[in-house]
Amino acid sequence: MGTVKRNTSYIYAIFGMTLVLIVLGLGAVLLVEAQKIKRDVREKFAVELVLSDTLTADATIQLRQRILQLGFVKGVDYTSKVKAAEILQKEMGTDFMDVLGYNPLYAKFDVYIKEAYASQKQFEKLQPQLRSMPGVMEVSVQMSLIAAVDNILARTSMVAMVIGAILLVFAVLLIFNTIRLSIFSNRDMIKSMMLVGATKWFIAKPFIGKALLNGFISTVIAGTLLFAGIFYVNDLLPELGLQDDLISFAIVFAAMLLFAELVSALSTVFALLRYLRYKPDELY
Repeated sequence: MGTVKRNTSYIYAIFGMTLVLIVLGLGAVLLVEAQKIKRDVREKFAVELVLSDTLTADATIQLRQRILQLGFVKGVDYTSKVKAAEILQKEMGTDFMDVLGYNPLYAKFDVYIKEAYASQKQFEKLQPQLRSMPGVMEVSVQMSLIAAVDNILARTSMVAMVIGAILLVFAVLLIFNTIRLSIFSNRDMIKSMMLVGATKWFIAKPFIGKALLNGFISTVIAGTLLFAGIFYVNDLLPELGLQDDLISFAIVFAAMLLFAELVSALSTVFALLRYLRYKPDELY
């Protein structure tokens, strides 16, 4: 089997692919963080259930357990009449109960919905189910705010998809052209192998093997630099909680490796086919 000549073209191929993988990897990491932010924003919306004054303490506990058993509920916070009055007094700066002579507020549950259900359409479907529960006087949710957030998230996702598609096309073209130049630099060896009657597969094997090795090396370099940057940012801003996404980052690395290997192998095959169509004396 022939061996692929070592030259600077393969160094350029590794360098170019590494840069592309860093950009794509960074885009994937940002996408992971964007999804995390999207989930956090959606799951911070609370449906407010105003409770009747006739609801006993035991009935309140049972109602809370019943709500938590609903498949779309992530969590429930309880605010008593007394606590609600304390919060309002702190916000107003005055004791309104001295004026009124009684506490006009009601106890309530703040029900937090799972991300998959945290949309305007889903809330509209869930409201009747929550309102029908015993002891619930009113169900309140800021539909306009939910609609605005859904609109912003949809536009942001669309922009991210367009930018990602452009970067992906650019990456494939750059890697293809780099590998094509690498193969062109080995045209002497290809010509020699064709003259002695070597099959196309026999000629292609060393190039494909070299391309796969370059893809692996590029991925390791890009992944090391990218994740070093992530851990550095996490040390500077620990509140981002990047260490909680290690599994997601591992998936990103695996996707980078798969992308690099596939594009490297396919680009090598397509580039070689161009040269293998020519006769040996037509390679120059």
